[in-house]
Amino acid sequence: MESLWPEDLNSPKEEYNAPNKVLKEQSEKLMEITNGIIYGDLSKRDILGDLLSHNSKPDFMKKDFNFNYELKGKYLDNYSYRIFSIHYNISIYPLIILLNEEIAYDIGLEDNKISISDFSQFKKILKEIFYSDYLKQVISKMIQLSKE
Repeated sequence: MESLWPEDLNSPKEEYNAPNKVLKEQSEKLMEITNGIIYGDLSKRDILGDLLSHNSKPDFMKKDFNFNYELKGKYLDNYSYRIFSIHYNISIYPLIILLNEEIAYDIGLEDNKISISDFSQFKKILKEIFYSDYLKQVISKMIQLSKE
């Protein structure tokens, strides 16, 4: 019997940048900038722990892909600083970012939950987050502690 599947399944019609791919690339760039001392770590988020701490299931927990994005230091064993968690389905957008509250305040957001509708908005908010004064201070302190 012949295949009933289309032949072009391996060649996507459009190029897209998956959020986890973008974050991994930015992690590499952060390592370059800090001479390998500080790096971003993308890890799967423990949704079970979130479920136990909420009475009802928040909408971000209904997503298929859930990650934490944290800063770690080469010489800072067992320490990490969570910048945000990210939540999305196979369609990717809209995606939800749950931003660290101090960073959200620093960049002028009233709420730390951000709904992102497309890739250009995702890049824009990442740049705002990465350029925040608060996050720059955290990175600076982590570098200082790594040199002690």
